[in-house]
Amino acid sequence: MLDLAVRRERARAYELVLSEGTADDILGMVDGALLVDLWPDLVLPAKVRAAWAPLVEAVAP
Repeated sequence: MLDLAVRRERARAYELVLSEGTADDILGMVDGALLVDLWPDLVLPAKVRAAWAPLVEAVAP
């Protein structure tokens, strides 16, 4: 089990759910602000990163 209070473990959880989760998994787990914060550190397949990049980069500071 991953501890979402720990940044690296939260990043790993986001990597897993974005890459392998269902739409319901993503809706239930991913927080937009935390996703934007973690984005530069996430290791994602190119297809997944390309799908999410426009949304994340549109709101990233």
